[in-house]
Amino acid sequence: MKLPLVLILIGAMLFAGCTNPSENLLANKSINLQPGYQNVKTLITKAKCTGPNGDYSTTVHSTLDGYTIFHQERVEREDFQVVLINHETGFQVGDDEVIGAPIQKVVADIAKGHEYHKISMFPRTYFSDLNFSKTTDFEGIECKLFSGIDPSGNPGSLFIDTNTQTVKGFEIRNPFDTIQVIKTVYKTWQTSDYGQLVKTLEIIQGGRDTFTFDFEETSINSPDFERKLSSDEGELLKAVHQFNVAFKDSDLAMLDSLTTPNYIHTNGNSRAIRKADWFNYLEKRQSQLSDSTLVVKNYSMDEVRTEIYKDAAIVTAKISVDSDKEGNNSENKYRVTNFWVRENGQWKRAGFHDGKIK
Repeated sequence: MKLPLVLILIGAMLFAGCTNPSENLLANKSINLQPGYQNVKTLITKAKCTGPNGDYSTTVHSTLDGYTIFHQERVEREDFQVVLINHETGFQVGDDEVIGAPIQKVVADIAKGHEYHKISMFPRTYFSDLNFSKTTDFEGIECKLFSGIDPSGNPGSLFIDTNTQTVKGFEIRNPFDTIQVIKTVYKTWQTSDYGQLVKTLEIIQGGRDTFTFDFEETSINSPDFERKLSSDEGELLKAVHQFNVAFKDSDLAMLDSLTTPNYIHTNGNSRAIRKADWFNYLEKRQSQLSDSTLVVKNYSMDEVRTEIYKDAAIVTAKISVDSDKEGNNSENKYRVTNFWVRENGQWKRAGFHDGKIK
């Protein structure tokens, strides 16, 4: 028996439809952005910015492995520049030196939040646990809403334009006030060999304060990409910071693990001593700290410079000490030179010399 042609065609369409719904549903719930993004390895962006407190500029160097340079310049304030070695470790830097201890995680999270182009291309480098939630309206455009977790551990939302397959914007919580929502809206785009790139964006903080970014430069895979600190330097600086904290707190076990067996210690006003003699001094100091005969109010390092030679390194810095000994307060500053070596992957201090700044 011959079936009418119209029934055969309908049956074919129904059969074809039965093979695709799950695939289509999966595609609708996945993040499929412009294919040219996959060729991006490094990013340099420079933006003119406006905000409630005036105009400023923001420059960001980004890689996919978590290395980031975040630099803001304002007319009436000192420049602020941080380097993130990876997703967890970062330092504030000057032109050619490290300023102080590793930055707090919340500062690193804020720097990551300024990688607007990287987030628009690789949202999973910023948000974890991104999952499709629903189709919704965002700034008058139909978008796929994905819910995830931002670097501070707070819930966030990502909006992807269903027509252009570009990120329309995202919402996160203010890490200093998690009740407050910070909304970023990608306003305009420009065409490149890698796909659509963000040209302007708007940030609304707490529903009232508005910031705008106009990107004057967006360079991809540029030979001018800069790494101010290497991963080796980052690990070395972390060890230096651990050492300083251990010395301030008189954590002798930590100090022992961070010094070589043949350690040499030289103060500017005395002869060099070996590790055993230095630890004799540390034990007496620990006793003074325990009975409050000695109180260390501040022990900090800044103006840090490093030079690495394979598994050896020189660290120079300025140390500031504010202490109270038997009721007598003293504030002193020292120039120090440290010699560090890397043993079995761990940086250890092998030598020390200081000189008091008069």
